Amino acid sequence: MQARMRLRFLSQRVPSLARVPQPGADGMKFIERFLHYATVAWVVAYFLLPINIWGLGMFGLIFAVGLWTVLYPQGMLGVAKAAHPAVDPEDERLWWGARVIGLIFILVSIVAVMEVIANSR
Repeated sequence: MQARMRLRFLSQRVPSLARVPQPGADGMKFIERFLHYATVAWVVAYFLLPINIWGLGMFGLIFAVGLWTVLYPQGMLGVAKAAHPAVDPEDERLWWGARVIGLIFILVSIVAVMEVIANSR
């Protein structure tokens, strides 16, 4: 009995991250699911395919994450909120930082793909 009450007390004090409501997150489930499956496919390809093939896949995945961040900065800020609860994904003043990170991801992926293609010849 005492253990049950203690467990109930702990569950009320430490909410799960899955229960934290994230505004606007319902419309982004498809993109998050796509990125999840693309990451799993890349990990499998890492062990089965040569470096020039899985390298392109990895940089394609980085490009997809960068594009997601540029188009939907609230998603990246929602991910950051898990580590820093003070971050508000709906605060438009923070969106520029998330978009800059997304642009850096896109630029790095384009340069890396050009490097892989140049070295594979």
